[in-house]
Amino acid sequence: SYWEFIEATEGEDSSGWSSSVQEDISALEGYLMKMDIL
Repeated sequence: SYWEFIEATEGEDSSGWSSSVQEDISALEGYLMKMDIL
């Protein structure tokens, strides 16, 4: 589910990720959230 995905990623150390990867993840989070709403 969306929240399971958030819980799984919140524990990760994102400080070392590139900005492009963070943007991709943000887009994926938004997509999954819309799917759950629908």
